[in-house]
Amino acid sequence: MDYIGWLAPDGTLIECKDHAHLDEARSILKHFGISNNDGRPDQVLINRGWIRISLMTYGDNGLAFWGTTHITPLQRIVLETVANQEKKVFSKKGLQFLKDCNIYEWLRKEEEK
Repeated sequence: MDYIGWLAPDGTLIECKDHAHLDEARSILKHFGISNNDGRPDQVLINRGWIRISLMTYGDNGLAFWGTTHITPLQRIVLETVANQEKKVFSKKGLQFLKDCNIYEWLRKEEEK
């Protein structure tokens, strides 16, 4: 499964092309009738609890996440699934995000089983 996209607070993953997060954020805001008076559309989503999932392809390679680390239980399920299936394709930033969400420890324990 391709995990690149936006992860909603309700656990829905809206996939997008790797360089299309901004356009997809605009579409999401429009779809949900959310005002974009707060700034960039991607920042509006992040401020509302959405998580951006990207693939870093330079320097710090691998999956990375942007957003709050105060994730919802449904986001946790999706992120644990991503962590379990993708295991070693995280950027340093991505691993730090998972650690901050206490998902990295969960993944480490799963690998020990």
